[in-house]
Amino acid sequence: MRSPNRQRPLPNKLTKNPNVKHLEAIKDKVSYVGSVEHKDAPSRLIEGKIPRPRPDASMCPRWINDLDLVNKWLKIAFEKGAVCDYFEGDFPRYVWFKYENTVFMGRLINKESGEYKGFPINQFEWPPGINKIYAE
Repeated sequence: MRSPNRQRPLPNKLTKNPNVKHLEAIKDKVSYVGSVEHKDAPSRLIEGKIPRPRPDASMCPRWINDLDLVNKWLKIAFEKGAVCDYFEGDFPRYVWFKYENTVFMGRLINKESGEYKGFPINQFEWPPGINKIYAE
């Protein structure tokens, strides 16, 4: 069970006032790093690593196998301001990208280099306002 004295905010809240200049300045520094925890089969996104899915983790769709595409999605999330208010160093802890009827959440895993892992989330976990951001 999680501590009731949570230090970090819950991950399903978009920032209300994204600092567009800062996000533009850092978007080219961010990158996706595949996570073995969210893969149930070998993937180019975790090249050379063996998938080890966590029982409670959502699995990335197997059709997502293009590292350039996933990095592009991450940069689009920054361009649209689909980030949380909580930053670790220069980077927001959480970002979101919507593709068709799926929302992917990226979580910062290296605050020095801006590396993120990402995974699909259930609709009830979508941050309020995500549909509006991606409708534009």
